[in-house]
Amino acid sequence: MASFLPVFMFEYAGLDPKLLNKPGGLAGALQSLGSGPSGSGPGAIASSSNPMEALAHLPGAPPLSRVNLLSSLPILMVGLSNYFLVPLAVTFGRRPVMVCCGAIAWASCIWAGQSHSLESHLGARCIQAIGAGAVESLIPLIVQDMSFIHQRGRAIGMVWASQGLVTISLGIGANYIVARMSWRWLYYIGGIITAVSWVLLILFLPETRWQRSVSDLRGERGDLPRHVKRPDIDYASFGHPGPLSHVLQGTRGGVLLSDGIMSVKEIFKTMALPAVLYCVVLNAVMLGIGLGSSLTATTVLLASPYNWAFDSLGYMVIAPFVSSIFVALVGGVLSDKVANHLTKKRGGAREAEVHLWNMFLPLLCGVFGCVLYGIGGTLVHDVHWMCLLSGICFLTFSFLTSNAQASVFCVESYPHFAGPVLVNVSSFRNIIGFAFTYGIPDWVASLGYLRCFGIFAGIIGALMLPFPLFLVYGKKWRKATEGIAGRDIHSL
Repeated sequence: MASFLPVFMFEYAGLDPKLLNKPGGLAGALQSLGSGPSGSGPGAIASSSNPMEALAHLPGAPPLSRVNLLSSLPILMVGLSNYFLVPLAVTFGRRPVMVCCGAIAWASCIWAGQSHSLESHLGARCIQAIGAGAVESLIPLIVQDMSFIHQRGRAIGMVWASQGLVTISLGIGANYIVARMSWRWLYYIGGIITAVSWVLLILFLPETRWQRSVSDLRGERGDLPRHVKRPDIDYASFGHPGPLSHVLQGTRGGVLLSDGIMSVKEIFKTMALPAVLYCVVLNAVMLGIGLGSSLTATTVLLASPYNWAFDSLGYMVIAPFVSSIFVALVGGVLSDKVANHLTKKRGGAREAEVHLWNMFLPLLCGVFGCVLYGIGGTLVHDVHWMCLLSGICFLTFSFLTSNAQASVFCVESYPHFAGPVLVNVSSFRNIIGFAFTYGIPDWVASLGYLRCFGIFAGIIGALMLPFPLFLVYGKKWRKATEGIAGRDIHSL
């Protein structure tokens, strides 16, 4: 929904969003209202050098920052939801919480499609975000439950890379749907897809909450023979895979209320751990910048001199699709090869800091993407629109890859706190990212694209400075803080 900011500015200004289908994009839409390409009023958007600034002054529209809440407020709600979703998953199991989240997600889609005011629309989006919050923490937690340590980077990387594939399949058609039908049909179609996914989840998602020791979570070999890579699966304890009755069961091990209460305490205890704190700030910045580029790109492409037709904006999603391919390769397959190679060079001793080496390239791409995007949004008469989309491509790759690697780094730094650590990484990231995303349209309106994203490039560069400290002192910091919970075996 981030790319539909102009649509909702028109909608809640009492204008027909289908006016954006007019030849000339945004300028053509305003000229059809009787405004010329110069002077004051709506026509100013047609000739403004900063179309975001002009859009903010659309007559009759709510403040830009208020309409932007449709994109930014759900980010905050996703972050807050994880503080109770993960403790519930520890108490009742992963599966029942995921089933409830799926039901919330598709039901709130229908509500959003039926909304007739900005306030009702915002309410539906916030409830929808609670259901979608499972993506941020529960799914990485389930992946951590189901994957071996030497394949974990690949598994989590593939989860994040798959977002690009889903984005292009839905995104290209989204603008045609809005242009030919209504933005409400985005929610109706989304509700149908989510309901089907919910049924598949009920049928195929097993419960993955099991008792594990710290050595199990760290992937330590123990007394295994030299030629054996992993112990045999204990079917007596965990059951044989496959039977539908096994998959359909509600939970495993009953209600663990004490473990749920303990997980809440551990969430707050792990907030200030060095690796967690660093990854939270890093991911928050990357999330805010990535979503900020999506929020502000459509206004440039609709305005002069690009003058894209509104139903052509769906092709913007080709950029995240291309980036998702590299996320899968670099953030998935290659990252595991790098981490495993470094582990072998150290005699097989696995250290979480090996994953930091996989974050250099994505963050450098983030700096480069900010510069490209700033140039593409400012020097519109001197560069091709591919400059803008290339910036989005680099920023998407940077966010998704660094996010996957940061999650693996934190989980391997504190494997016995996987749930609480993922809550803090995802929740604080979204809370801080909300502040970024909330302000970016207004910052771009006042500072311009190049200055704003130039500042963001400098911030990403500054966040790379602690890398040497973690490579040298990371293990010492982990050892000094790993006994924070005071227990070795639990259901996380």
